[in-house]
Amino acid sequence: LLSVGAVLGKQFDVVTAIAISGTSGEAAAIIADARRRRLLWVDERTGYCNFFHDKIREALLDRLSDEERRDLHGRSADYLTARADSIGGDVVFESLNVADFTACAALIGKIEAEHGPIGILVNAAGITRDTSLRKMTPEQWIDVLKVNLEGVFNMCRNVVDGMSTRGYGRIVNISSVNGQTGQFGQTNYSAAKAG
Repeated sequence: LLSVGAVLGKQFDVVTAIAISGTSGEAAAIIADARRRRLLWVDERTGYCNFFHDKIREALLDRLSDEERRDLHGRSADYLTARADSIGGDVVFESLNVADFTACAALIGKIEAEHGPIGILVNAAGITRDTSLRKMTPEQWIDVLKVNLEGVFNMCRNVVDGMSTRGYGRIVNISSVNGQTGQFGQTNYSAAKAG
């Protein structure tokens, strides 16, 4: 349940996490234990769970193998797509490495061929590879900047011509307060989010 929550985000809907994880019988005990251990808190108004710190979420994600993580992402996408279909929504999920310019171009082309021109782009992809600057490897620096900064360029560059030609388009780039204030162990992340 908590691993599914970690895949869904820092804040997640417990009902969604239960449906994806199939842990309905144990869910109350799992949530109660996580609250007791100060791993998460529950907003009583909304029922959403919130991890106390990104490090808790990252630790849960790090325990998953690549295959387990892909499986949970796939199951989450399937669940959310089915849920949107049940209320008349039009939701499509595509897997993409935003650090790959060519892959971004191919996905944009596919989306526009299947659904029409893109009028709004929201860049929200992001990863962390937290460690102090003294311990940070070049790979940890590069990985974060490729996804969090170059990924923004890769997506924007592939939609901006169409938006300009049509005379309409909106691009929203999600940043982080850490881009302004910094955060210990996140030199790479802060630099990318300050962009």
